[in-house]
Amino acid sequence: MPVRTPVSTRIRFLQIGLIVAVSLVSFATLTLPIDLRPVTQALDVGEVAQITMQSPRDIEYVSDVRTEEARKAAASAAQLVYSQPNSAIARQQIERLDTAVRSITSVRDNSEISLEQKRADLIALSDVRLKLETIDYLLAISTARWETVQAEALRVLEQVMRRAIYEDKVELAQTGVSSFVSLTLNEQQSALVAELVNAFVVPNSFYSEELTTAARASARDAVKPIVQTYKTGETVVPAGEVITPADLEAFQQLGMIHPGQRWEDMVGAIALIVISAVLVPLYFFRQ
Repeated sequence: MPVRTPVSTRIRFLQIGLIVAVSLVSFATLTLPIDLRPVTQALDVGEVAQITMQSPRDIEYVSDVRTEEARKAAASAAQLVYSQPNSAIARQQIERLDTAVRSITSVRDNSEISLEQKRADLIALSDVRLKLETIDYLLAISTARWETVQAEALRVLEQVMRRAIYEDKVELAQTGVSSFVSLTLNEQQSALVAELVNAFVVPNSFYSEELTTAARASARDAVKPIVQTYKTGETVVPAGEVITPADLEAFQQLGMIHPGQRWEDMVGAIALIVISAVLVPLYFFRQ
């Protein structure tokens, strides 16, 4: 068995130095290409494009961002949904009006009280607040005309309450009552009918959260996925424009966003160097 010639200390130092130098050079060789990749402008939503960003290639893709924006816009544009006019409320109000006109008739026909007392009794009515001039006219008209007014008031209220009346649209509905009054009545009779009816016009259709949510969901679902296309050289974002989420999505699809040095690359390079640093000395020490 041949005897190994001892290696001098100077050679050992040279070997160690060579190992260190090779390791450093290898590490630099493996990592510098990562650091020297072309650096582009940092692209993020809300930043201003420093240069005009153009598409490097033809591309067609489904834009999740644009699709979601369109669906949100469609849902926001969906109108609020209200319930159908409640017929029970309409019947209740018609009954109240019928009771009120019966009370007025009772006061009109009461021959045992004075005219002043009749005025006071009509002013004290709880369900309807009549103007003083309306009360004077009501007490002065004939029974036949009053019966005509009663019947017309009940008919008009029924017609008005058949339509949807929202909580914030009561005044608008009251304003339109006069248009339902028959033209066979004179102006004073028409005004009396409108005043009686207006006291019993109430909301009969109410906002429905459930129906509105369903309508918005339907509006969202009706929006089809948006396909975005770019041709080579086509401008994605002009210089000076603020980058939007849709722009950032386009950059990602086009591969225009380059990540910084990945930690996986660094770990891989270090592992390779460590293996080299272990194997090379073993080779030298066995010589």
